[in-house]
Amino acid sequence: MINIEFRQYGAQLKYFSCLVLVLNVLSVSVCNGEAVPDSDRLHFSIRGYDENIPRVKVTPAAVVAPVVPPEGPVALSAAEQVRLGLVPITKIQVQGVMPALLQQTIDNYVAQRYRYDSFRSTGGAANYAFAADGMISDGANPVGIHFYDARSFGKELANTYGVPTTATVGGVAATFACSETPFQAAKLALLLGDAEAQAFSGQFANQTGGAIQRDVAPRIQRIAAAKGKTVDAAFYKPWDDSSVWVMINIVLGKALQNPSDRMIQYLIHQLNRGYLIVEHTGNDDKWGDGSKSDPTRLGPGENRLGLIWMAVQQTLKDLYKIS
Repeated sequence: MINIEFRQYGAQLKYFSCLVLVLNVLSVSVCNGEAVPDSDRLHFSIRGYDENIPRVKVTPAAVVAPVVPPEGPVALSAAEQVRLGLVPITKIQVQGVMPALLQQTIDNYVAQRYRYDSFRSTGGAANYAFAADGMISDGANPVGIHFYDARSFGKELANTYGVPTTATVGGVAATFACSETPFQAAKLALLLGDAEAQAFSGQFANQTGGAIQRDVAPRIQRIAAAKGKTVDAAFYKPWDDSSVWVMINIVLGKALQNPSDRMIQYLIHQLNRGYLIVEHTGNDDKWGDGSKSDPTRLGPGENRLGLIWMAVQQTLKDLYKIS
């Protein structure tokens, strides 16, 4: 019998504790009433925590009506929708993203964003330490995980890592090798038209890594100049108003399309609700935390992608009825 204590990020009090009974008698595990052989188990080892867990056997019948989060739907003004980048667009549709699930995840994200902004502004993370093994701790207890690139524990959460995502962008459906390509293609479709998005998708659909991101800015400059457009804040505003909405669609779709992925399983089964997820990098203070001055501490950035993964995790746990 093991007593496990969980904490919600930013809280000084223990979130809750539970008793876990570990059985190691049979050579199979049971998940949702189905025997799962050892060959179909996932293995995790992080900060001394080592456990084999069964994969979720997801079938269409397992997808149930989403549960509205405790905060309830968040009624955003038009101005707040713009500020948070949540204006919907029609340039992208992601396979498997149902309207109810999308709205639930948006509500989850807004609630997480407000809490996170308050948390940062009050210095709640002053003692948080970011370890090289992917864990975030408050000095005594784990409070979350961080990720960035292919070397990190949560590498699958990065957009440029090779987890396939199927989406229709600019009127053409494709399965992309990573989720960064449909995200950038949606930007091109919105700012420069479907044809440019289709050309970009055709070039990068099978690629992963940072080359996808590095191509976009000079491509936009070149094409915009040829069209007589000035690339300035006004040019980018439609994308800024909608980019978070696009990313929520893509990340939710990525998770729903890859339910057996290692990190999707980890988020569903082993990372408690309320634990902090951070894209930890000094290279990006919007989607990441912008941790330039001290890589062992939380940076001052918005951490949009980390908060989106927290919102998606909550949606997945509700969808599959996992506490």
